[in-house]
Amino acid sequence: MINTELPGWQEAHDHAGELAKALHALGVAAIVRKPHGHPYHPCIEIAAGWRQLLPLTECIYLAADVTGTWWFWWSSLKPIAPAAQADLAADIVARAMPGAGTGGDQ
Repeated sequence: MINTELPGWQEAHDHAGELAKALHALGVAAIVRKPHGHPYHPCIEIAAGWRQLLPLTECIYLAADVTGTWWFWWSSLKPIAPAAQADLAADIVARAMPGAGTGGDQ
């Protein structure tokens, strides 16, 4: 069952799309798992390198913290950046990915 009743759930999915676009611009392949993909938290599957979707390198999740603010989180449950700061999160993720940063618009 999709948990669309969480406050901010739809907005978090919108932020997931923003992160995927920002990662794309930095040369990191990203797929957003929207409704019917991951039921409780929006998820962005990423791989280092341009248009390289296999092997999967990392999943970035969006989830609310204890105050109700949505954040991007590593799969290790460490916070990356607030969901409203997709460009900042993309920069952090791209710098952490081996082989990333080839420039999506090149």
